[in-house]
Amino acid sequence: SSDVCSSDLNIKLALDCISIGSKSDMYAVDQVAKTLYKHNGSDWAAIETGNTLNVAAGIDGTVVVIDKNGIPLLYKGNNQYEYLGTLPATIGGNPLASQPVPGSISLQTYPGIVTFENIAVGTMTNIIATTNKGELYKYESQRKMWLPFLSANGTIASGVKDIAINAAGTKI
Repeated sequence: SSDVCSSDLNIKLALDCISIGSKSDMYAVDQVAKTLYKHNGSDWAAIETGNTLNVAAGIDGTVVVIDKNGIPLLYKGNNQYEYLGTLPATIGGNPLASQPVPGSISLQTYPGIVTFENIAVGTMTNIIATTNKGELYKYESQRKMWLPFLSANGTIASGVKDIAINAAGTKI
């Protein structure tokens, strides 16, 4: 975490991640307080407290947060969120996870669902995320579904620690 002074120099914010989609879309998270901030041009303003673990902003205005339960939510502005996608029922014929109802933003934990830890957004059509096990997923915006990246042997690619993606979809 890094200490960032607000315009009131007596207040320090401990921001763990900062994401800049454009000069008007700058977001940050204090992961201890689970607080989402947006920069308003001169200072960091809290948007929501107690629910956010991570945030990523895209160049097209797309903002995705990972809530405290690891669920990806599309931030629509004005404290409005939309559940971002579902997971396939099977991978290679094997059951993957139980599913929440699409569109739901309930804060309850969904047993067996894949939950995310890190997120990277280039645009709405270029979003990737990792689980706490380092498994890598890509959001398929046309299908509104999260799909795992598969290794050569057909298992989910894992061991990924840090991720980044640009608007063209180049992954790092």
